[in-house]
Amino acid sequence: MSVIVLGSYLRKNGYNVRILDTRIEDYENMDLGSVLCVGISSMSGVQLEHAVKIARYIKEEKSEIPIIWGGVHPSFFPAQAIKSRYIDVVVRGEGEETLLELVQKIERNESIENVKGITYIQDGKVVDNPDRGFMELDKLELPAYDLLELEKYADLTDGFSYESSRGCPHRCKFCYNLYFHKRKWRGKNSKKVLDELESIVRRYKVKKIYFVEDELFANRSRAKEIFEGICRRDLGIEWSAFCRADFISRRTDSEIKLLKDSGCEILSIGVESGSPEMLRKINKDITVEQVEDAVRKCVKCDIMPVMSFIIGIPGETKEDMFKTLRFYDKLMKTSEKIEINGCFVYTPYPGTPIFEIAIQKGYKPKESLEEWGQWKYSDVANTPWLTTREKNELDIISTIARFRYFVHRLEFYSERYKHKKIGTFLTMVLYRLSLPFFRFSANYRWKNHFFQYAFEWKMWIYIIEHKFRIR
Repeated sequence: MSVIVLGSYLRKNGYNVRILDTRIEDYENMDLGSVLCVGISSMSGVQLEHAVKIARYIKEEKSEIPIIWGGVHPSFFPAQAIKSRYIDVVVRGEGEETLLELVQKIERNESIENVKGITYIQDGKVVDNPDRGFMELDKLELPAYDLLELEKYADLTDGFSYESSRGCPHRCKFCYNLYFHKRKWRGKNSKKVLDELESIVRRYKVKKIYFVEDELFANRSRAKEIFEGICRRDLGIEWSAFCRADFISRRTDSEIKLLKDSGCEILSIGVESGSPEMLRKINKDITVEQVEDAVRKCVKCDIMPVMSFIIGIPGETKEDMFKTLRFYDKLMKTSEKIEINGCFVYTPYPGTPIFEIAIQKGYKPKESLEEWGQWKYSDVANTPWLTTREKNELDIISTIARFRYFVHRLEFYSERYKHKKIGTFLTMVLYRLSLPFFRFSANYRWKNHFFQYAFEWKMWIYIIEHKFRIR
């Protein structure tokens, strides 16, 4: 999403842009002959691993082409990232205005020393130019979806990603927002959002919209104007978004009904913990009662709440974890139409307050781009404060919770979804044959809190990663 927004902004200012998505096409087929510069956006982990491969290839083929890196990972570690020979400039934080100014400087062969929001090396020393302020989102045009080969994406049938706002005003200690967006929330005005949604629907004939943003509902009156506008314009879409439990809990039934009337299909809710003490420790600023109330209101209006939990956070006790598992069970009994998409093992996100606590408890951050490329999300290797036995237990809990979500999603949705996720006829048959055994094991272990010696789940992890290739 960030890349096609950048592409739109550059194109608006007179530049020809090409988007390369290596899930769709091979980077070795790139024509670099007339390229002014290359921009790479990356998060930590496997995305970063592939980004390094692409940057290495570009440097080997056309070493004179400047490579500009941006995204969450380089923004968190600019001084470390810029030391890589595959990076010429790091763009920190929001990238549109900074990238445009950089491209203009490169085109004119001018110095970049006055460009705000970048990190680079000069005379062998790392230079951090002053930060750039946040831009007005109403300056942005419709993302450049047309620069993608849309026929190669599932989006045409499954839905379009769309961003109406950035940032989040809340203070959750595990979240990247505290550093990246400085707890600032900004949104496009409601008319612009409605005009862009209508343009997407009319131009691309889509029926589903995914609001890929941290806090769609931060401005209550703006959100209401958007949902009323969707109804008034008769866009005929279904949509999904992330949402806080306290927001839903504080809304009236008529307000929740408006969400449904405007096409709301799914609300993804970060519950994080069933322990009130842990919710306080991580500054989540919600209660378990608000979560229960939010779930009831969603189910009443036929909106599917999809919830997630985190286990293994520094300071979490055994009893805190079991409170989370019991709360998981309580929520799942509410309705067959709710989903819990995982009990994810805590991941120390760079730049967050708990990241610093994790370091104090023995976590060792990676020291290069290549090492960060091997870093994994929801991985017990990131929790050195736990014993081996505790790590194994969390690994199995997380795996079983994900299995339950995976099976519910496969059974609840269409055959097309099953084939997209599982693939060939043979793997579908193997899945059907093995499902009863793993479902029995999951239910037995979960009910009895018996997560040790789980050899069958180690096998399941291997199958998922190496056969079905599901992440």
